[in-house]
Amino acid sequence: MAAIHSPGTLEPSRTGGRARELIDLLTILYVVLVLLGVGVFGKAIPNRTTILLIHAALLFTVCFLVPLARRSSWSVIRFLADWYPIPLYAFMYSAANLSNTLFFTSTFDPFFRDLDRMLFGVEPSFFLARRLGSPFLHEVVHALYFSYYVLIPGVGGVLYARDRSLFQRYLFCVCFAFYVSYLVYIVLPVHGPHGLRGDDFRGGALFVPLMDFIYAHAETAGGAFPSSHVAVAVVCAAFARRQGRALFAASLISLAGIVFSTVYCRYHYAVDSIAGLAWGLLLLRLGGLVFDRASSCATGSSARSRTRSRTSLGR
Repeated sequence: MAAIHSPGTLEPSRTGGRARELIDLLTILYVVLVLLGVGVFGKAIPNRTTILLIHAALLFTVCFLVPLARRSSWSVIRFLADWYPIPLYAFMYSAANLSNTLFFTSTFDPFFRDLDRMLFGVEPSFFLARRLGSPFLHEVVHALYFSYYVLIPGVGGVLYARDRSLFQRYLFCVCFAFYVSYLVYIVLPVHGPHGLRGDDFRGGALFVPLMDFIYAHAETAGGAFPSSHVAVAVVCAAFARRQGRALFAASLISLAGIVFSTVYCRYHYAVDSIAGLAWGLLLLRLGGLVFDRASSCATGSSARSRTRSRTSLGR
């Protein structure tokens, strides 16, 4: 895994506030980019007005409601303000997939299906479940896929309890990985093989119907290449590595399960998940560099301001 560095030169007492500001700025930048892109180029997008309204609401939330919540006297409200990006990912993901006709009106699925056949001689997203599958294995593999929804808050919760500054860095890197992936999904429409699941996964008692429910009510077509599920799981595992063997082992099991299950459950082509591993390592590295550079600039700016203040007072 890529190395995770400490927050750098930030003073401990100031780390949390500045890190939160960086997360806010990153989120605002993403939302503004989508607003501009859809507003200027997205006239042919069927749900354009809905997408614009969603992102306008997100912008209002981050710019006004979140700072207000951080000043609340209620600890629960302040806690929610620290975690606010995580529940917003679902809205952003759905909106990104609804916006994926911004530049291309057809998807690139035929290319990626052919690429799977060329690389593996078969289509793994069909071969695995049909050759190896059983009701029991369907259930186990869908449970591994569901672990993705536990992994992000799970690792975050441990970091939040043990090392608040590392939690802020973690949240920034997770946001960075998601937002960059969402921008790719907008310009590169790939739906994945989910629409071709058919009745190959009958027999599951809990996790198969649960995932069917989630994909029927909380997922939208798109966002397949590269797999953000795999990429973000890589980021989670890299940060879990800093918090002991047990958490790291659990996160690696989840990561391996997500890589396999995204293909087995027919949510992604195999190349999506493989690319997601490399994509996650790249975004982990870039996210850390951006965080360190922005933090360093903020620290330098603050130091210069204090120096100017002391100089003016001495005159």
